[in-house]
Amino acid sequence: MKGKDLQKGIIDLAHTLHWHVVHNPAVETKNRGWTTALAADSKGFPDLLCFRDRVVAIEVKGDGDRMSDEQREWGERMRRANVEHYVIRPADWPENVKEILA
Repeated sequence: MKGKDLQKGIIDLAHTLHWHVVHNPAVETKNRGWTTALAADSKGFPDLLCFRDRVVAIEVKGDGDRMSDEQREWGERMRRANVEHYVIRPADWPENVKEILA
């Protein structure tokens, strides 16, 4: 399963469960390749931030995708700040994601 397909499923499920979801999609630029509109220290920031009765940060990884050092660092920062942080892979879909967003 591709990451973008998994991400769409997670967003759809989150909306069904009354979560508000923030996603900043990457865009391709002429000079810098693929990038997001996030600035400052945002390299590696999680793909999704979900808000309801708590905050859940989700890094989405499709088959064959790997975590970058920056993504691992953001996960640690989130956990130290008491923000739930998860790396979701196709094997986690849908049951583990349902439990996370319950």
